[in-house]
Amino acid sequence: MFKLPVILFGLAMSLTATAVSADQLAGSVGGLGGKAFTARCALGTYLKGIAYRAGDDIDSVAAICFDPKNPAGTRSTSVHGGRGGEAGTIVCQDHEPYVRAIKLFEAGAATTVVKGFQIWCSSRHQATLPGGPSAEFLAGGSNKNFHGYQYPCGPNAVAVGLYGRSGNLVDALGMICDQEPAGNPAPNKPAPKPVTVKPVPKSDSISTGKPN
Repeated sequence: MFKLPVILFGLAMSLTATAVSADQLAGSVGGLGGKAFTARCALGTYLKGIAYRAGDDIDSVAAICFDPKNPAGTRSTSVHGGRGGEAGTIVCQDHEPYVRAIKLFEAGAATTVVKGFQIWCSSRHQATLPGGPSAEFLAGGSNKNFHGYQYPCGPNAVAVGLYGRSGNLVDALGMICDQEPAGNPAPNKPAPKPVTVKPVPKSDSISTGKPN
């Protein structure tokens, strides 16, 4: 199920001031409580996962970012939200480090808040998404009463951060996308086999012509 993005004026202005013009807001869920925030990875780095604190709700989030030159090394943005709940992370694997789609869950009647997320990960220049989510977290362990909406990045685009609203909880959450890194990934070439050079055997005599 897809949901149209909720773009708040103050947040859109913040993104314009802090990120390159190619950034796109993939979409968001949640309510209008709290204050707007942007958790964008530094230019040249990309979203690899989400750090969170959660109990019955999502208390806080931060973007986990990586540099393509070193996918195993990560750095998190500032944290947005409260200090309740327990800490956790969902992160893509090193061989498929790019987040290409997210599914966000919300719930609430009078007050709508964020309840969980799933991410779809891939390698660079992968045209299709995996058949199912690569990692997920749902507050309370179930999405039975949650409403979920999936937001993919566009063609040749990957996630570079998160945006939303937060106070003591994460009231709203969405994903920011940008163009994926240029160039082709380095191919995995097998190591060359060692070559053994044998010396040419010496001969005591050199004959020419045909034998008798």
